[in-house]
Amino acid sequence: MSDETGSDLDGRLDEFGMTEEQTQAIQKQLRKRIGGPPNIAFMGQSGVGKSSLCNAIFGKDVALVSDVDEGTLKEESYELSLGDDTSIRLFDLPGIGHNVGRDGLYRKMYRNILPRCDVVLWLFKADSRANAADQKVFGMDILPNLKSGTPVIPVITQSDKIDPSFEWNNDAFEAGPTQKENLATKQAAAAKIVKREPNDVAVIAIHTLPDQRKILGVKELVQQIIHELPPHRQHATFRHVKEQATSARAKKEAEEGLWTTVKRVVQDFLVKQGPVILEEAGKALMRWWTKSKKV
Repeated sequence: MSDETGSDLDGRLDEFGMTEEQTQAIQKQLRKRIGGPPNIAFMGQSGVGKSSLCNAIFGKDVALVSDVDEGTLKEESYELSLGDDTSIRLFDLPGIGHNVGRDGLYRKMYRNILPRCDVVLWLFKADSRANAADQKVFGMDILPNLKSGTPVIPVITQSDKIDPSFEWNNDAFEAGPTQKENLATKQAAAAKIVKREPNDVAVIAIHTLPDQRKILGVKELVQQIIHELPPHRQHATFRHVKEQATSARAKKEAEEGLWTTVKRVVQDFLVKQGPVILEEAGKALMRWWTKSKKV
């Protein structure tokens, strides 16, 4: 929680007659409820576009690269901070099932990182085929290591490269008719892997040019990420999203998530401290009444 947010909370709670000590206690509980930085994992094969997507969402030149050197796996993460105590942590998870020699080490990484994640983005290249191995990986290596309720969002990347690639309209930055049909098939296949609906599968394309960056589907993906995050993680994540990738809908839901978190903290505080607050208010009222009746 930033200093600005804390000062604003001070003023609001003062209006309700809470003491400085009580306000500080609520702020402490709010920080505890929000916890550390949100953890977001980008999972997929090398070349699938993890770094490009991360940069399109958060506007930072983040190089998400994991490597295995002589049998030792190095965990790769990147922490983004706004200069206050608000930050998020991004993880790179290499894909399993395409390199038998490294899969054992990758599984160790999954067991270490996945339980900490608030959301996982599983990226698939549009021009590659999802197969039975991916479904097995989800059931054996991903799902068992996630906290209950942690969302896994499939993302079809490089949608402009799906056949027939000549149909892609670069001016409108959208797929052609047959490409859209093939992307729908791809969405259905990816949805089956993670046991979700095809409409839950994001479809994106990102072109980075010297003077501009064109994006397709990134705003919609950000909306989905914010929607599927726990309420206490939504606002901190949204604050890091670059303006080009934001939307009014995502902003509103992030603010509602923060408000929901604040209300729960205050409610819990009042359940525990309510009798004390009521007693203090009653004593103040008694002093006022007896003073006002003195002749």
